[in-house]
Amino acid sequence: MARTNRNAQTAPATVTRDAVDLLVEKLNEIQGIDFVRDAWEDKAPDNYGVVEMAEQAMSQWADDKMVEQAFSLTVHLYATDGSNAWIAKIQEKLAEATDWYSMLPHEYAWDIGKNHWSWTAYIIGPLQWEEGA
Repeated sequence: MARTNRNAQTAPATVTRDAVDLLVEKLNEIQGIDFVRDAWEDKAPDNYGVVEMAEQAMSQWADDKMVEQAFSLTVHLYATDGSNAWIAKIQEKLAEATDWYSMLPHEYAWDIGKNHWSWTAYIIGPLQWEEGA
């Protein structure tokens, strides 16, 4: 009779993935900007970004059940310089990680001395899902 180790650790069969966290990871590939989800707990660096889950932007129903939905995320970038090069870098990552996006009006945040760019990005499908480990 074969013996088994009841205390042996086994790898999980699936991993929960999160669309907001994946977008933050993708945006953190950009050199010179640090992104977080929702808000900075400590003092933010000179150039930083925030990704927020904004709302359910669309839902499609059939037979009294929701069969499809889209979520909007707001991406904020705060930078000390006003270089428009940031726009292309952010939009490249948004194109890779979301279904579509649109840029909102640029502003200068006088209270913190930074340029503020923002985008609304849309993801079709669930915010979380399981993938094989």
